[in-house]
Formats: sequence, structure tokens, C-alpha cells
Amino acid sequence: MPNNRSDAALRERLKLAEKATQGPWYHTLAAIVGTKKSPEDNDATCICSTEWGCSGDSQANAAYIAASSPDVVRADIEEILRLRGENKLLNSMVMSFAGKAVHETVGGWWTGWKGEKFLTKKAAIMSLIVKVKSELK
Repeated sequence: MPNNRSDAALRERLKLAEKATQGPWYHTLAAIVGTKKSPEDNDATCICSTEWGCSGDSQANAAYIAASSPDVVRADIEEILRLRGENKLLNSMVMSFAGKAVHETVGGWWTGWKGEKFLTKKAAIMSLIVKVKSELK
């Protein structure tokens, strides 16, 4: 699952984040990650310790784990899923628009924006999309 970023895998990670100790998490004493009412609060509930028996930089590991608390992970995953949905919608709108901007000629060719000829409708649409992208830069 670590490298699986499909929508289904992300939704499974959302479920895991909901079951974990809720944050925010803070890098507290030494190499310990805990929850606190505020960053300044000295009273923390330990989530995990990265110091004993762990390899690497335990301070850096604790800081990274604290920055990846369930609320942060949930927000990131929800944003990814939202952006994927928005991207899908925008792509379909672009394809719809571009499909209306190309025309089939009597000879079976497809003409694009400035009269170029293409063998397929898809090639004409892709040419149009490339030109639109360059105009938007």
C-alpha cells in the first residue's frame, strides 16, 4: 500500500487516519511525538518514541512523524481526491470544447483551428489543446 495512490487506496488511508490518535501531533521531548492542547503546553500524551532501537536521526524522524498526524494526512488525501475530481471534470470540458472546434472535411480529413489537416479527430483535438496551452503561458 505505501506506493499505491489509487483513489481506493487513498480512501483506505483515510480510514486508517480516522482510527489513529487524533492530532495535532507535536515533536515533544527528545525523540517523542505526542498530542498537546497547544504547542506551548508542557503536558503531552505520548504517541510514539523514535529514540530507542531506531535507526537514523531520531530527532528528525520524530519531527517528520509529528508533521504527519492523522488530521494532516486526512486533509492532504481529501485535497488530492478533490483535485483529481476537478481535473477529470476540466479534462472532459476541454475535450468537449475541442471536439466542437474541429471539423471533418468531405475528404475524410479533420481540420483544426487554422485549417491544418489531420487524419483523425483525436489528432486535430490534441493539436488544438497544445496550441491553447501555449497561448495560456
